Amino acid sequence: MNEKLEYTKVSIQDKLVMKYTDFISITEFNIDMILNRLRLSYVNPIQSVKDILSEKPLFILNQLFDEIYSENLEVEFSFDMVQEIGDEVYQVSIDIELDNYSVLTGVSYNGISIYYEEDDDISSNVASYDLRIINFNNFTGQIRLEGRIDINSSDTHFDIVNDLRKTIHLSISGLRKDFNKSWFESIIHGSIYYEANNMRMAYFNIFSGLDDFITRIYNVLFDTFVDEYSSLIKSAYEYEFEKTKKALFESENEKLDNSLNQKYRNSISNDEIIKLLEEQDDSFDIRDYDGKEDELAELYEDYVDDIYEEGRQALFSSIQSGDYNKVIYEQISVNDVEDYLKDSIRTFANDNIRLREKIGICSEVVGMIKPKNHHTQYKNYYTLLKKFGYYEKQRHDIAHGRSVDIRGVDELLYFALNIILSITQNYDFESEGWDFYVLKDADIY
Repeated sequence: MNEKLEYTKVSIQDKLVMKYTDFISITEFNIDMILNRLRLSYVNPIQSVKDILSEKPLFILNQLFDEIYSENLEVEFSFDMVQEIGDEVYQVSIDIELDNYSVLTGVSYNGISIYYEEDDDISSNVASYDLRIINFNNFTGQIRLEGRIDINSSDTHFDIVNDLRKTIHLSISGLRKDFNKSWFESIIHGSIYYEANNMRMAYFNIFSGLDDFITRIYNVLFDTFVDEYSSLIKSAYEYEFEKTKKALFESENEKLDNSLNQKYRNSISNDEIIKLLEEQDDSFDIRDYDGKEDELAELYEDYVDDIYEEGRQALFSSIQSGDYNKVIYEQISVNDVEDYLKDSIRTFANDNIRLREKIGICSEVVGMIKPKNHHTQYKNYYTLLKKFGYYEKQRHDIAHGRSVDIRGVDELLYFALNIILSITQNYDFESEGWDFYVLKDADIY
């Protein structure tokens, strides 16, 4: 095995995994809450996700993706009186426009406040309200509420209430105008069109988002090889240098051990031991060790250990020297790493390849290897990828205005989510991810 080439590939893999992880951020979500709203029953994480995607995909996307911004707003408003339908009972409407979102994915009404003075909310004292959201435009930020207001105070009437400062309380989710991930925005648009039963636009936008995502990660792959080329070559040299240096030290150390063993341990006589100890220490007197053979042997072992340590330190200092380093650098080569990087850059510079090939290349480079024999780590992922050609053909036909039976848009969305999340999380998301991110009430409380 070419260790330095494998080291280089792992280095690239680690860099790409970090960059791909930054593409999207996700969090756990309570599936029971969504199922209850849709009056669906829990089956298992994957099937329940599919069931929700087929009904209201935005319910899952709003909770799963951190990119979708959520906030509670208080917006000032005025009632538009449609008509008086009783004594101080009015049919009203409220029109609001939010201009800081590029797309809304959810809006809910949480009540109103009416202020007589700055912080004096008198809404419950002057009237009762029955208001609901009639519609909202996901793309323009326009929200319309309709309902009735019953003035229940003899001290006021509709015009006075309408002249007071009023705020409406809303819970909002969506993509803010400074959001810059167009591929994700396309998938959100597709999900909105799906819920509006515009299947052609839903299909086109969801696949367009997947197309854009794949193109972007492929470009990141190419840019990483180009931008990191010099540092990867340097790292390969350093890796091979340290490996060669270690091997050289071990080899020289073994020679040193053999030499010292031959001189100080193998077949050395007692007279030679005594002579060496006398030369090492003028105060040494063999008569002090009469009948103390063990102490003499231990003294000699300490003497030999000191010699060994001095030899190793001298060897280490020698190998650390500039001359030795120069010799090592002259011995090593990273031509194979250079060839691999140059070949990869030439290959990835070709942008005129099919999306299926691009996603396959990106998957392999980040270590998501196609299953072989008993290896099944990414089995679900590659099983899903086999459907890519079918979805790509459907998109092609739609783009050219051909009549296409585009049932199963929810399946395309499920497909796209699993491909995107597998790449950005760096594991087979269908087989592992939904189990982790889908929570039930029992997991939370």
